[in-house]
Amino acid sequence: MNVATLEQTYTLQSDEAIKRWDEIEPLLARIDTNTSMEFIRAAVANKDAQVWAIGTPLECVILTRIEDTDGKRYGLLWLGAGDLRIVDAISGIIENWFRSMDCQYVQIVGRRGWKKHFPDYEERSVNMVKNLWPS
Repeated sequence: MNVATLEQTYTLQSDEAIKRWDEIEPLLARIDTNTSMEFIRAAVANKDAQVWAIGTPLECVILTRIEDTDGKRYGLLWLGAGDLRIVDAISGIIENWFRSMDCQYVQIVGRRGWKKHFPDYEERSVNMVKNLWPS
């Protein structure tokens, strides 16, 4: 796998992301999330989530959010899909952007496999889910 370079990465403004939703949605549909695609799309459309991308057509995406809770602002690496080369290429850029938005820390909610892309992050918990109703 080739490592992505900063020159290959870019952000999509909300309106651009919605115009390219037919590229974004199939990538996001591959990950297991309890969040509906409609909610994710609305978060992007309402500028509540940011889209970081690589490739045209899209090869990988990361969605981030700014969260305010308990008087603290933090950056959330919310969703990631594709081969995630983008993580290695722009994790520092995302962190700096969170700093510019006055975030006190970054939180990642994801699979344990993300740890290899973020070796300097401390694992504090793993979120686990169990469906209580048969599908």
